[in-house]
Formats: sequence, C-alpha cells, structure tokens
Amino acid sequence: MTKVIPFPGIIHVEINVGIFKSTSVIDDTGPRSLVCGAGTRIYIVDVLGSDGRRIDMWSGFNLDEAKQVAHDVAIDFGGHLRVFEGEAA
Repeated sequence: MTKVIPFPGIIHVEINVGIFKSTSVIDDTGPRSLVCGAGTRIYIVDVLGSDGRRIDMWSGFNLDEAKQVAHDVAIDFGGHLRVFEGEAA
C-alpha cells in the first residue's frame, strides 16, 4: 500500500526573483563569508495552493528556463502563470 499526499488545488504558478546580497558557508572550520555569489539573481518557481500554502517547484539562475518550467507546471497542475518582473528581474 502506498501513501499518496493529495496535492492542493492550484490557484496559480509564480516566478519570483531574489538577489543574493551576501554569501557564506559553514563547514568544519566554522562560518566564513564567500566573495562569489553576491549580486547573483535567483529565480524561484512556486505553486500557490488553494489552501494558501506555497510549494517551491524549481529554482535556478536563468529567467528563460524559469519561464519554461513555470509554463510546464501550470499546464501539468492547472492554474495560471504570474511572473513578477520588476527592477530585480
């Protein structure tokens, strides 16, 4: 017998963008700041369910790829696509 988690009704699929302001790593020597990564944009494809929960479906560094993934997710799960493009995008 398998347990299937019901997927909530989909309201819409979103693409959000964030910009790394700083980056750091914690390893066996402790925390330290990294020079690379600051200023890099990251795109996140989220599904917003009818129950108000948000599910991250994909993240990456290419807007065109994010748009394709979001389009595919909207087709697969229903709902419409919302792209938040502002100064950061």
